[in-house]
Amino acid sequence: MLTVPDKLRAATLWENLSAAELVEHALKRGEAALGPEGQIIVDTRPHTGRSPKDKFFVREPGSETHIDWGDVNQPIDEARFDALFERVQEHLRERDVYALDCYVGADERFRLPVRVYTELAWQSLFARHLFITPERLPSDFVPEFTVVDAALFQADPERDGTRTGTFVIVNFRRRMILIGGTRYAGEIKKSVFTVMNYLLPLRESLPMHCSANVGEAGDLAIFFGLSGTGKTTLSSDSHRPLVGDDEHVLGRRAIPRRDQPNRRAAQVHERRRLDEHDAARRVVGLACGILVLPSLDAQAFREFVDDHEAEVVARPFVLAAGIAEAHDDGGRDAGPHALGASASVFSFSPMTSGCASSSTGAVASSS
Repeated sequence: MLTVPDKLRAATLWENLSAAELVEHALKRGEAALGPEGQIIVDTRPHTGRSPKDKFFVREPGSETHIDWGDVNQPIDEARFDALFERVQEHLRERDVYALDCYVGADERFRLPVRVYTELAWQSLFARHLFITPERLPSDFVPEFTVVDAALFQADPERDGTRTGTFVIVNFRRRMILIGGTRYAGEIKKSVFTVMNYLLPLRESLPMHCSANVGEAGDLAIFFGLSGTGKTTLSSDSHRPLVGDDEHVLGRRAIPRRDQPNRRAAQVHERRRLDEHDAARRVVGLACGILVLPSLDAQAFREFVDDHEAEVVARPFVLAAGIAEAHDDGGRDAGPHALGASASVFSFSPMTSGCASSSTGAVASSS
């Protein structure tokens, strides 16, 4: 569904510019400076990071029962959102606006078509590098979520119900993210990931803040941990191609079949085999366990997560999904790459290009 009924009105609407064109616009408009190696340098002050206390969710019937309301997930009224969006549109009508049509999610079965509007050219460049922008957009491209980033617009807290002039508001009914009062482009990334974190569990898929790599035998390793605890370091291995180092999704691999496959009994145990990453673990002070998890059905997986919740939160660990063989009733060996109960992992925040196949499902990453 198109979440902004018509394209945003602007003095000039620049649509789907190339990276080179966006760099040129950013430099000409004085948004950025050119660095010694050809990179562009921008100043986002006073915001040099995200503003989590200025993030809100529109409270509406369709999503309110799925959100854990509190200090982190703060509610805001629909009427406040609508009024603020009207003022943002008035602000953007007098300015050049950059529009980018892209996808979030490397797996086509789960990806989300998104349109990103920004009033700064370099922010559009940021989104272009982060999300998936095909060489040619399909003629029938329709965004299912829209981001409107009015970086230079300031909210009025008393009038708009915000904490400060900065705001990041997610509206699931209108399928829109409204951002303003900050030039920090990371708000675009994190708010879109927030939307994925909301939508994917409703499709029986688990978003994960993790890194992942895959071995020659198709064995998949997933590294969990808080930011800065070593996920990227531990997943960097010359013998195991990197799937991705930040955001992935664990989902059920969709295999058409007329019967239920035989499954091994679910078993969980720790492996303590030393490998070349042990030195790195000691250096960064991590007690990094490795959990081996054979293919689980939905109920078994939920029980596993419940049983290991404290472990997941307390320390980084590696989740390795096991292999369960299955045969369809036609006698064909489906093999480990086509498992009715297996998991698939894909990156929706791709930092690296490439594609690999795992014995536990499809593993893909694309920038």
